Amino acid sequence: MNVWYNKNGGKMKMLVTDFDRTLFPDHFEENIISINDFVDQGNILVIATGRNLKSLYDQIKEYNIKYNYLICNDGAVIYDQNLNSIFQVEIEPKLAEKIVRELKKDKNIKEVFVSDGYNLLENVSQVTAIFGKHIKKYLAFKTLKKIVNKFDNVHGYVSTNWVAINDKKASKGMAVKYLVSKYNLAKEDVFTIGNSFNDISMNEMYQGYSVKKANYALKRVSIGKVKSVSELIKIINQK
Repeated sequence: MNVWYNKNGGKMKMLVTDFDRTLFPDHFEENIISINDFVDQGNILVIATGRNLKSLYDQIKEYNIKYNYLICNDGAVIYDQNLNSIFQVEIEPKLAEKIVRELKKDKNIKEVFVSDGYNLLENVSQVTAIFGKHIKKYLAFKTLKKIVNKFDNVHGYVSTNWVAINDKKASKGMAVKYLVSKYNLAKEDVFTIGNSFNDISMNEMYQGYSVKKANYALKRVSIGKVKSVSELIKIINQK
């Protein structure tokens, strides 16, 4: 197996970080400095988010954030540094249409959008994710349960504002696995960090950390918790 090395002569590491409230909390400047240095040292930085590419890239460009790969729509799409899609898992079009109709009938859902990985639209032929904007979060869990029980091959989660639906083969964990295989990295050289339900899959599979204000379910599957991405990079640099 090939072994990749960084510019310091150590084994190359991969860090996969969630974006909102993880890499990008209220005070994010130190995180950006740390990850830019991490990349400059020859390591791999991956941002993994539920967002589509357009909404993510606007902030990446504004704050000059360095990265190697972007995982969007909770693992349904991976983009490289040139914004080429190198991995994509779609919801079958007819199934997507049925799910959209079901969400639009739900009185707790006030808006429904689908994503092609790049943009959030009302109608799209290549569906990588479906989002229903809920009115009340506690009712949104009932909506999600109804969807996954009624339709095969999809799963999802409830966030502060959305019910998010993906193909069952799409998750942050599976997207990270694709990139890990690409570089033949050992599990001990892959680190993940997040704050919510959609980060569970990658934290279960690799050296997973949570930020302190993370969801309890994520904390349970993580090997540790840190104050920030910057703090985790300090831990990684000591290994």
